[in-house]
Amino acid sequence: MSEFRVARATVDEAPLAAAILLEVSEWLVAIGQKNWEPEWFTPESMVPNAERGELWLAWDGSDPVGTMLVAATDEDFWPEDAPGAALYVHRVAVARRAAGRGVSQALLRQAEAETVAAGVPYLKLDCRADRPKLRALYEAAGFQRVDERTVFGWLHVVRYEKRQSGWSA
Repeated sequence: MSEFRVARATVDEAPLAAAILLEVSEWLVAIGQKNWEPEWFTPESMVPNAERGELWLAWDGSDPVGTMLVAATDEDFWPEDAPGAALYVHRVAVARRAAGRGVSQALLRQAEAETVAAGVPYLKLDCRADRPKLRALYEAAGFQRVDERTVFGWLHVVRYEKRQSGWSA
């Protein structure tokens, strides 16, 4: 497993994240596991996330190999959470050339570090309920299943959380 540098993406790097997300979304369509619409990921599409400081890139040397969003709110998937209750991970994606090398784990470790730095007790995420490999990845990283629910009237997801060390139950 390689060591990867994970850093907050700049506005100029936002198209690199969009390219990774586009690659992964097209691959998921090709294998019959569509998750995101490929047209969501234009070079400009991730700029607002970068401007808000939510966009992250994993680097293998000078090669961008993964991306994620870490947001302070998530009203769609966690509407019951009070402000400051958690940070929320979305759109974890790894370039196919780096698949299986630990990029996802490096991204999740960085999200955990950001959660601790923000002084919030939980890191939360969700994924489609019909993705056993992705669910296994999150569970292996220490995330606990909270529940399953349908959002947007059609999307069945599993919600996960991980309490950060130093917080009492």
